[in-house]
Amino acid sequence: MAFPAPARDIAVLLVRLALRAVFSAHGWQRQYLNAIDGTAAYLDQAGVPATSAAAWFAAIVELVGGVALSRGLGVPIDPSGSSSTC
Repeated sequence: MAFPAPARDIAVLLVRLALRAVFSAHGWQRQYLNAIDGTAAYLDQAGVPATSAAAWFAAIVELVGGVALSRGLGVPIDPSGSSSTC
């Protein structure tokens, strides 16, 4: 079943905005609420090497990735493949 283009576009936009909220909230939490030291301590308990670098990396990737995803950066133009002809 194919959805009309406007409905599909709205659905994709809503999913991107929801993912932005989740990623950005987690990045904000890692950076400001738990602080990087808290995240590094958690990663140390999990056995992750270079915990401080990994904590900073996770926080930045989640913040920047959430915004980039909502803007459509780094995603295929047509992820469903609906424009392909078979």
